[in-house]
Amino acid sequence: MLLNNNRAKRSLWLLLLCAPVLMGFFIVLKYGVNFPLPDEISDLVFMTLGEDLDGIEYKITFGRLFSQHNEHRIFLPKLIYIAIARITDLNYVAIMLASQLFVTVVYVALCRFIADLEKSNLKYPMMLLTGFLLFNWVQYENLLQAFQINFYMVNVFAVLSIYFMQKSINAGEKDWRCLTVSIICALITSFSSTNGLFVWIAIDFVYLLHFRRNALTSIRFWVWNAVAAFSWIFYFMDYHFLGNHPSLLSAFETPVRFLLYFFIAIGRPLSADLVQSALFGFLITAICIYILYIFIKKNDQQDFLPLALIVFGVLFILSVAIGRVGFGVRQAMVSRYTTYSLCIIIGICLFIFNKRMICRIGFTIIAFIIVLSIAVHGTSLLEAGHWNTVYSEQQALFVNYRESTDDELWQLGYKPDTAREFAALMERHKAGPFRSSER
Repeated sequence: MLLNNNRAKRSLWLLLLCAPVLMGFFIVLKYGVNFPLPDEISDLVFMTLGEDLDGIEYKITFGRLFSQHNEHRIFLPKLIYIAIARITDLNYVAIMLASQLFVTVVYVALCRFIADLEKSNLKYPMMLLTGFLLFNWVQYENLLQAFQINFYMVNVFAVLSIYFMQKSINAGEKDWRCLTVSIICALITSFSSTNGLFVWIAIDFVYLLHFRRNALTSIRFWVWNAVAAFSWIFYFMDYHFLGNHPSLLSAFETPVRFLLYFFIAIGRPLSADLVQSALFGFLITAICIYILYIFIKKNDQQDFLPLALIVFGVLFILSVAIGRVGFGVRQAMVSRYTTYSLCIIIGICLFIFNKRMICRIGFTIIAFIIVLSIAVHGTSLLEAGHWNTVYSEQQALFVNYRESTDDELWQLGYKPDTAREFAALMERHKAGPFRSSER
């Protein structure tokens, strides 16, 4: 009887653990719009359809895949994007759903990490919280824009790289399988965005803190750094810095504004208010510093993954703050950076969980995070509804490009002539919003 009762509880928890996944797919299916945004009106469309605006054959080449998109090389996201687009006749909602599939893989990996830490039923609430944070709707921009698959790929494969490095460390110096998978995931992250390169630094930093002088005698450490050096060198070959973005010196010229931007971006998942986000960001930063102190003091091997998640998220937000502070501190409130801020929060929760939540302050921090993230989660659904309306209206203008005026087509975010040319190309191929199933 007791055995049956335990099985029933376990089955119920497994069903509950599916809820965050359904939550992510739900918002995409309900609010996603099959419509190309400005970033997607590029050679991605040409490579997908196999021809350019003049009807000339347009092949997929390494040079085109490796070429910069703004300041990033999104080589692997381009490949995934084009593969899905070709299979689905350039269905942008299908690409959004693929992003959620990637997140699901990370969810499973982190659940396994939690299960390894705790064998009692206490693990299930932590798994559920992790899933809720991973699929949180505060990321509504990334959820509802197909092109943001590159943001998800950076975060997902960075987390997987850290996860497999943790497994490699647990297995011992002779392990090569988990180390190889960790390196492959780090390479995918690196060639999904410039910010993805920070995964090498994050893991290196925590590895050195944990092993200290012994790291220098570790084959794993030197193999990791050799591949890291190759990645950084290869990434910046023939790299061009753009002149249309704010100067990187802006962060040093206005340090107060830079710090405000950083704190706001860190605290954004817990509030939709600018001042509150800055305050929460300051508190989260203080918690991260304390966690770093505890790790140095106690050096618990199982804290490697939580701390590495925190360090990677912090490095990502720091790089964003340096590169974007010139746009003003309010720009830190955009939801697309919350994917990485949530990575920091997940790391904090996992660190507290690994300490078995024995201190009252640990319960307080997690309860604080749950309450605030639920509140922002609700308001984000309203934002998703708003953008669904906006994108639906833009889709209608794009599909009816012959009747739409220049003033109306300017609302799409690119020149009217460009909009008409791309719309005609997609219509000719029955792709995107012109797909046969949607006509």
